[in-house]
Amino acid sequence: MNQQPESPQMSEQLVKSVLRQVDANTSLPETHVDDELLVLFSQGVLNGAERESVVNHLAECVTCRKTASLLGTMVGDESGIVTVQGDGTDERILRKTGITRADVLVAVAGRDETNLVICQMSKHIFQVPRTMALIKDPKNEPVFHVLGVDVVVNAIHLILASFEEGIPGQPLIHLMNLRIQGMELVSVSVPSDAAIVGKRLREIELPPDCFISLVVKKGGAELPSDGLVLEPEDELVAVTRTGQEQVVYEILTGVP
Repeated sequence: MNQQPESPQMSEQLVKSVLRQVDANTSLPETHVDDELLVLFSQGVLNGAERESVVNHLAECVTCRKTASLLGTMVGDESGIVTVQGDGTDERILRKTGITRADVLVAVAGRDETNLVICQMSKHIFQVPRTMALIKDPKNEPVFHVLGVDVVVNAIHLILASFEEGIPGQPLIHLMNLRIQGMELVSVSVPSDAAIVGKRLREIELPPDCFISLVVKKGGAELPSDGLVLEPEDELVAVTRTGQEQVVYEILTGVP
């Protein structure tokens, strides 16, 4: 059912009520955005210059932003989140979003180069402490790490992991690339006929710079210890160098 716009009188009452809920002690300046505009903005019926004016004001006015968000929720906007439409590589657009107050920026545009530019601008222009980016081409990952992107999520690995999780009995799953270049996190399921079944963790010889970081048994997760005995269907979370996954897999799943 479509929600009917409220009457101006009802809108004004609603805004004043919400303003009181947000901050009863706030004295709004004379240049404050009109109450009716806030309601229309929350209802999504503003266009053009009026909408841009409200967005610009919301970028600087915490009370108004909270009010518009609450109003959005009250009048049927499920998210209640103020959004800004524009080019994410444009410094003016980023500033409108309130990026100077951000603790983390996540760039998930469709092109790797766009995400890299957004992360670089966030770090070096707006001093955002932590940046995260999605990439589609795995060859670009080293560039992102070298240029200081804190977390790089490889879309190909996400897709492969989804497929791997859906295959019954699939023993090797790529979990994520680590921040240190050339290191990955993988999960290996121990088959019932694997040579390592019944052995203690200290007896397992892995390649250099590869190690078990977590063992998930039927009863729950356990931190690795030298005396831990490996059993069928144990899930071993391992840190491995890129390119060594197959070697680690063969050691942990190979038959006698």
